[in-house]
Amino acid sequence: MLKVRKKQAFTLVETLVVMSTTALIVMLAITYRPRDGGVKPQQFEEAFASVYASAKTRAQSKEQEQVINFNQDGMVDQGQILPYPNGYQIIKTKKIRISPSGFVSPQTISWQTGKVIWKLIIQFGGGSYRFTK
Repeated sequence: MLKVRKKQAFTLVETLVVMSTTALIVMLAITYRPRDGGVKPQQFEEAFASVYASAKTRAQSKEQEQVINFNQDGMVDQGQILPYPNGYQIIKTKKIRISPSGFVSPQTISWQTGKVIWKLIIQFGGGSYRFTK
């Protein structure tokens, strides 16, 4: 007599249970993965302070006008783009011109998120500034 050996393998039901459990775990991982919060307003203010100070220093040391652009995509200085905080849209694109003497004309740059308007106010003369909501 021939002996019949039983093959040990997963049944169809066991395979379906494993596959559905794996699919559920993958779906939950994709749904609840941590998201990049992007730039926060305080981080943008700190980055602006650094960029602004270095642009003023460059203008005075090189005796050349320096320009910081505020475009739709972000703040641009020397080809480097710093994105605006998440959800903030600039209301009107502007340029900050820093003269070789360090003079900056007064102006206001505004962003909006929902009903909140966030402003960068550059004051007359030496170019001191403040952020307000």
